Amino acid sequence: MRLNLWLKALGTYPQKEFEYKFRNSFRGFIFNLLKDTKYSKVHDESLKPFCFGNLYPIKNQEIVEGKTYRVTISSPFTNLLEEIFFKLFPNQQINLGETSFNLVKITTSSKKIRPFSLIQPTNFISLKDKDDKFILFNENPSKFIEALEKNLLKKYSFFKKDKIPPKNIFSNIKIIGDSENPSFALPLELVKEEKIIKLTLKGSNVKILFGNITKEQEEFFNFMFDLGFGSYNSYGIGFMIIP
Repeated sequence: MRLNLWLKALGTYPQKEFEYKFRNSFRGFIFNLLKDTKYSKVHDESLKPFCFGNLYPIKNQEIVEGKTYRVTISSPFTNLLEEIFFKLFPNQQINLGETSFNLVKITTSSKKIRPFSLIQPTNFISLKDKDDKFILFNENPSKFIEALEKNLLKKYSFFKKDKIPPKNIFSNIKIIGDSENPSFALPLELVKEEKIIKLTLKGSNVKILFGNITKEQEEFFNFMFDLGFGSYNSYGIGFMIIP
């Protein structure tokens, strides 16, 4: 399930300046909304049960005062999104770093992966190896696919507990790299052990094309679709859409 927040900008801001702090600020915004709920401790868990998309649409590298933008929060846990929904109200001011918005409205949406669906990230899928080096699809496709499979299975087992995932999760599925923009680098602020760390994330721009997948694969990938692919999902990295 997905919550779409429609936000009216209360000032004009350069996109580059906004983007640098947006992900950490919006992540903190979500954690604050989950305080005093049964999800109040997700901040301390190693894996977070949500992801979110980019602020959209930004044109001419500028957020313009009076314009309305959308940001989407996704989670396979409907109750978590309900907790967020009931903490928000129309015209509420939302401050993201030094950028302020008014909440215009909230809508919900739900899209499902089916056989022959196509999905892609709004930014990129970020994965690392055991030496903490980024794994890029255009440099080593097989290593990327292996790391992505491990990442998805780890998160599925963490949140689904005793439920057994399907065998060969990428059977009848193709991962296609973008020939024009195969990878991205994104400077941003992260929080680690309550300290703000500045770093540059790298990741791959890929499309995932589903063939005639099984019902078990459908269930698995629909759960992961709203959770996010790869690492740093709670910072809005690996947020997946059906274009």
